[in-house]
Amino acid sequence: ATLSGALYLTNKRLVFVGHMLGGSASKKELSLFLGQVASITGGKTALIVPNAIDVVTEAGDQLRFVLRNRNEWLSEIRNKMAAADKSRDSE
Repeated sequence: ATLSGALYLTNKRLVFVGHMLGGSASKKELSLFLGQVASITGGKTALIVPNAIDVVTEAGDQLRFVLRNRNEWLSEIRNKMAAADKSRDSE
Protein backbone atom coordinates (compact mmCIF):
# COMPACT_ATOMS: atom_id res chain seq x y z
CA ALA A 1 0.00 0.00 0.00
CA THR A 2 1.24 3.51 -0.78
CA LEU A 3 0.53 5.83 2.10
CA SER A 4 0.32 9.62 2.07
CA GLY A 5 0.52 11.72 5.22
CA ALA A 6 2.98 12.53 7.99
CA LEU A 7 5.69 10.15 9.14
CA TYR A 8 7.30 10.51 12.58
CA LEU A 9 10.25 8.70 14.11
CA THR A 10 10.79 8.21 17.84
CA ASN A 11 13.48 6.21 19.63
CA LYS A 12 11.23 3.14 19.58
CA ARG A 13 8.57 3.62 16.90
CA LEU A 14 7.80 4.64 13.38
CA VAL A 15 4.46 6.50 13.46
CA PHE A 16 2.37 7.38 10.42
CA VAL A 17 -0.73 9.57 10.38
CA GLY A 18 -2.52 10.18 7.10
CA HIS A 19 -4.61 8.49 4.46
CA MET A 20 -4.25 5.64 1.99
CA LEU A 21 -4.19 6.56 -1.69
CA GLY A 22 -6.17 4.76 -4.33
CA GLY A 23 -9.84 3.83 -4.52
CA SER A 24 -11.61 5.59 -1.74
CA ALA A 25 -9.22 7.50 0.51
CA SER A 26 -9.38 6.27 4.06
CA LYS A 27 -7.81 7.63 7.21
CA LYS A 28 -4.88 5.56 8.37
CA GLU A 29 -2.95 5.66 11.61
CA LEU A 30 -0.05 3.31 12.17
CA SER A 31 2.39 2.90 15.04
CA LEU A 32 5.09 0.34 14.41
CA PHE A 33 7.77 -0.62 16.94
CA LEU A 34 11.17 -0.54 15.26
CA GLY A 35 11.70 -4.10 16.49
CA GLN A 36 8.79 -5.18 14.26
CA VAL A 37 10.60 -4.03 11.11
CA ALA A 38 12.05 -6.99 9.20
CA SER A 39 13.54 -4.86 6.41
CA ILE A 40 13.64 -1.28 5.22
CA THR A 41 14.89 -0.23 1.80
CA GLY A 42 14.80 2.76 -0.50
CA GLY A 43 12.20 2.65 -3.25
CA LYS A 44 11.18 4.63 -6.29
CA THR A 45 7.86 5.99 -7.44
CA ALA A 46 7.03 5.94 -11.15
CA LEU A 47 10.09 3.63 -11.46
CA ILE A 48 12.46 6.63 -11.53
CA VAL A 49 11.86 8.99 -8.59
CA PRO A 50 13.91 7.92 -5.54
CA ASN A 51 11.50 9.23 -2.90
CA ALA A 52 10.05 6.17 -1.18
CA ILE A 53 10.85 3.92 1.75
CA ASP A 54 9.67 0.33 1.58
CA VAL A 55 9.09 -1.37 4.93
CA VAL A 56 8.38 -5.05 5.50
CA THR A 57 7.26 -6.02 8.98
CA GLU A 58 8.02 -9.30 10.75
CA ALA A 59 4.35 -10.19 10.13
CA GLY A 60 4.93 -9.81 6.37
CA ASP A 61 3.05 -6.53 5.92
CA GLN A 62 4.48 -4.37 3.14
CA LEU A 63 4.28 -0.60 3.43
CA ARG A 64 5.55 2.20 1.21
CA PHE A 65 6.07 5.73 2.47
CA VAL A 66 6.69 8.51 -0.05
CA LEU A 67 8.67 11.40 1.39
CA ARG A 68 11.34 14.01 0.88
CA ASN A 69 14.95 13.35 1.83
CA ARG A 70 14.56 9.59 1.57
CA ASN A 71 18.21 8.82 2.27
CA GLU A 72 18.21 10.93 5.44
CA TRP A 73 15.11 9.08 6.66
CA LEU A 74 16.65 5.69 5.85
CA SER A 75 19.83 6.58 7.72
CA GLU A 76 18.02 7.87 10.79
CA ILE A 77 15.59 4.93 10.95
CA ARG A 78 18.47 2.45 10.64
CA ASN A 79 20.38 4.29 13.39
CA LYS A 80 17.35 4.11 15.71
CA MET A 81 16.83 0.43 14.86
CA ALA A 82 20.48 -0.33 15.70
CA ALA A 83 20.21 1.58 18.99
CA ALA A 84 17.01 -0.30 19.87
CA ASP A 85 18.74 -3.62 19.11
CA LYS A 86 21.68 -2.70 21.37
CA SER A 87 19.29 -1.66 24.12
CA ARG A 88 17.45 -4.99 23.89
CA ASP A 89 20.71 -6.97 23.92
CA SER A 90 21.85 -5.29 27.14
CA GLU A 91 18.63 -6.15 29.00
